[in-house]
Amino acid sequence: MRGKEAAVNVELTIEDEGIGIPAASVERIFERYYRVKSERSRMADGIGLGLAIVKNIVERHGGTIRVESEENVGSKFIITLPKEHCGNDPLGYLSEMISAKTDLHEMLNLVVRMIAELLSAKIISLMLLDRTRSELFIKISYGLDEWIVEQARVKVGEGIAGKVAETGKPLLIDNIEKNDVHSAPNNPQYETLSLLSAPLIVNGVVVGVINVNNKMSGKPFDQDDLNLLMSFGERISKALERFRTAEDTGIGLRDTVEALEKLVEKQVETKAIEKIVNLTMKTARKLGVNEKEVKVLQYVASVHDIGMTKVSDEILNKTFNLTLEEIKEIRKHPQEGTDLMRPLEFVELVSNITLYHHERVDGLGYPVGLKGDQIPLGARILAVIDAYQSMTASKPYRKPRRVVDTARELVDCAGHQFDKTVVETFIDVLVDEGALSKQQSAEFKRALHEAVGSHTY
Repeated sequence: MRGKEAAVNVELTIEDEGIGIPAASVERIFERYYRVKSERSRMADGIGLGLAIVKNIVERHGGTIRVESEENVGSKFIITLPKEHCGNDPLGYLSEMISAKTDLHEMLNLVVRMIAELLSAKIISLMLLDRTRSELFIKISYGLDEWIVEQARVKVGEGIAGKVAETGKPLLIDNIEKNDVHSAPNNPQYETLSLLSAPLIVNGVVVGVINVNNKMSGKPFDQDDLNLLMSFGERISKALERFRTAEDTGIGLRDTVEALEKLVEKQVETKAIEKIVNLTMKTARKLGVNEKEVKVLQYVASVHDIGMTKVSDEILNKTFNLTLEEIKEIRKHPQEGTDLMRPLEFVELVSNITLYHHERVDGLGYPVGLKGDQIPLGARILAVIDAYQSMTASKPYRKPRRVVDTARELVDCAGHQFDKTVVETFIDVLVDEGALSKQQSAEFKRALHEAVGSHTY
């Protein structure tokens, strides 16, 4: 082992004259549980965690590790560590990582597009922090001209994004020209005065900012918009942290990218997800769900059916009776959705709502057969909204149902398929939305309370 000292970094080199590492394995040796096979050594000793742990430790100290190896000659490991620990040490590595890992870059692009669609915004920018200059630069964008992306730089502490980078706190700005944080003339590229900005935090360090501008309605963004942006921002941060610390080797990421792509395409075509999110949140609030869980539901409602992207269009568009095998294929989608979102997920409640939103209160649902209060309340809410949206939407094989007929179906199924209290509350939401009259609501509620033998969960 030998060391080399520079002005900023210390470089350590560890060499051996062993059997070397096959070229095909060099890029994978830092993955957890990966062990190198070679003709001279069928399988290395150990369980394949050592180098992953080393890489994690080095990177948490702001350093990098790389390997040079040639079979039958030997291997050389080069570790570079900063002389002074810098709070933003992960930054350079993250920027390089996003550029180098195609699937990760695609996934972040798709998440940015999803944010644009869900928030009905024309401009999104994901900025990373350049630690050498203490300024933000745009890494991924949606709706911005290329020349703006190339030239845009924001100093930490300056402007809205700079303030967010400095404090690590999100900001909702109603009027960029008049506010208590940073007032400035509106840039001609922005059609509205309102904007959102949320931090990206990896391992407790602000590494970037995600900004949202130009709400299509022309109205200011609200707290619900900011909450949804923060939910996606937290998941972007978690994905970056997992890759930086070798917690995720990329297995399954390709499937997640492909599923997100299909979900975004579907969302652009139908705008159905935005409606589901809105109705889910309103129903949850009327039921008295606390705001923390409402935020979770808001996010889950936006991605809950991603598992359906794994079901073929031939099955989804089928006009005749489904076969037993086709039904089984469709019933896999809650588990598929949970698995697909795992690279972005860190909240157990999110996974549980996604997994159980097709359970029934009588225990005859899927995938597990939970009953009544065993089913998370968020999943019971989403089950009602999901069924309502499905019945009122146009399908290749049928016309959409009228709202009043759909509400009647929900009432008829309350107590065995759906939670009665959730259905009753959702009826109130439909009245608030102007989709049902108060007279129709009274009739439905009377039917709910007069139902014989049904149980309220």
